[in-house]
Amino acid sequence: MEFSSEMVCRVALPPSLPPMDHLAKLEGSILLHSAEPTDQGITLEGDLLWRGFFPDDSGVLQCLWEGAEFFRETFSTEGMKRGDDLTISPSVNEVTGTIKDDDTYELRFMVHWWDYHTLEDSDKESMREDTEKEEDEDPLWEDCPCEEKVAVAAEVKENFSEAPAEDEVLTPEDNREEEETMNVKESAEPKKIIDHGDDFEKEIKAIDDTFRETIKVLKEEPSAPKEIAAVNSQTDVLETTNELESQTTAPASKHVEVVQEEPSMRRAPNSSGSYCLRYYRARPGDSLDAIAERLSVSLARMREINELDEIGIVDTKEIENRMIRIE
Repeated sequence: MEFSSEMVCRVALPPSLPPMDHLAKLEGSILLHSAEPTDQGITLEGDLLWRGFFPDDSGVLQCLWEGAEFFRETFSTEGMKRGDDLTISPSVNEVTGTIKDDDTYELRFMVHWWDYHTLEDSDKESMREDTEKEEDEDPLWEDCPCEEKVAVAAEVKENFSEAPAEDEVLTPEDNREEEETMNVKESAEPKKIIDHGDDFEKEIKAIDDTFRETIKVLKEEPSAPKEIAAVNSQTDVLETTNELESQTTAPASKHVEVVQEEPSMRRAPNSSGSYCLRYYRARPGDSLDAIAERLSVSLARMREINELDEIGIVDTKEIENRMIRIE
């Protein structure tokens, strides 16, 4: 069964449309809803759809008219056997229009129909291949929530299968060994350093002297009790440091500054603008090893003159006002 037919419908023109003389393009399509066998043949129901394009001021075509019209047509099935599964796929080859009056327009659709069972075997195979290809490219079951849950469950199961067994989980000792290995690798990388020489040591001493003089001046001013309390605390730190320095018989090592993204220079507390390179503001998670490496200071020397907790990690609660004095 294979045939073509002309389907005609008259529609009312919307008042908002431009004059139909300016209609530049018509497109048509057909949507089939049902096909029922009858005594006369087969009755088809569906919609005829169209789109009308008009040029704008710049000549570009714009779709300003869309519509649909219901149809019900009966076609003869003479020559077909009763009980055959009928598969009909209509397509619009052409659509034309004619102005009937000021508010009525006639549309003529040339519709081509074909029955799957009348196709040659080669055509049937081609249609099967096209259908299978479309299903592979866009399978319907991808949107099914059940299938999505199955896919997610399979992924979770795979992730669990890749997880290490209980006896393979790293112990704290393993983690410590891994960290030590990483530290060795980092320390093996060459670092760019700048040797300031003896002049730099003199500048440091001058800054330190200025800082001490500032402390004395602040102590003599009675109008700043809060500053005096802070200065007293700093003085205790300085005196403790001086005692430790006097007990150390080894000569002071030559100062070498490590070039970092963040400079080690920090404003000393209550310094009134003076800076002291011997002070470093601790940050959460800082360890003695990290500070010593950042400032090229002996770790043993750091532990002599600093009061950090036993494991060498700065207490986060006291981090805001904590200044660590280094050599």
